[in-house]
Amino acid sequence: MSLKRITTPEGDVYFVDSITGERVKTKMDVIKSKDLPIQTSTVGTVLSEEEKNLSPEELQVETLKKSKIWFAIAQNNNREKIVYEKETFLQVMEKNILEGIHSAGNPIEVYSKNNKGQWNKLVTTISGFSKGHFKLGVLYQPVWSHAISGLKWGALIGIALKLFDTFLMLLTVEAGMAFLFLVAIGVCFIPRVGVGLMIVIALILSRLSKVNFFFMAIAGALVGAIVGCLPGMAVGGIIGFARKNNLPKAIDAQSEPGSILMKSVIVPAVCGIGIILFYIFVLNPWLIEILS
Repeated sequence: MSLKRITTPEGDVYFVDSITGERVKTKMDVIKSKDLPIQTSTVGTVLSEEEKNLSPEELQVETLKKSKIWFAIAQNNNREKIVYEKETFLQVMEKNILEGIHSAGNPIEVYSKNNKGQWNKLVTTISGFSKGHFKLGVLYQPVWSHAISGLKWGALIGIALKLFDTFLMLLTVEAGMAFLFLVAIGVCFIPRVGVGLMIVIALILSRLSKVNFFFMAIAGALVGAIVGCLPGMAVGGIIGFARKNNLPKAIDAQSEPGSILMKSVIVPAVCGIGIILFYIFVLNPWLIEILS
């Protein structure tokens, strides 16, 4: 009998028959079962004909798809597979990276189910996967991870400030226009609002006023994101430089390149200041003149 070793996110280890895919009970399972209460289950263990033809890895994936909407399977340094679940993967993977269980180049397969019930598969490495998650990214690239996080927060703050600025500007012109502008923004935040409904509301608002409030809200959000993202990136880069020596690092983490100061702080700061000056002295006066 050929056995395949499987490691769960909690660190438990069990073996499956590499031919049938069925779990094989070992002496350790018998020992563990003595400390557990007796439980009954209505879930059958009989595999379908299609499942019997799957490899142990494929069978594991198909089994997880029946009860999860997201999971990841990563190979550790011992070439064993570790399953990560959506609720706990950040904490567990961070611990495994810091303990050297994973290296940056270890492969990882990420499975996610979309709203249509279709499964998507992404194959990457531990370091590549970490770039999409701040908590993991700082283990390899602390300065750059902070810079990217600052860019996102800067864009969000810029959008909020610009929409608020537009609201105040409309309020000085006419209170009714300011109210309709808030309605247009509020519709955009309603979950799962279809394009058709937004068009209907836009037509209703257009009858109340000649101003396209949806276009105004979108334009304001775009301007706010452009104005805020680069300054936010520079601030994030500065925070990254200040914190990098006090943050935990992956055992195999490499030093960030010497150009990291230029691309995460200096260039975003200079470009951001230029965009802010253009907005204050050119774009904003032009917008005020149009509305008045």
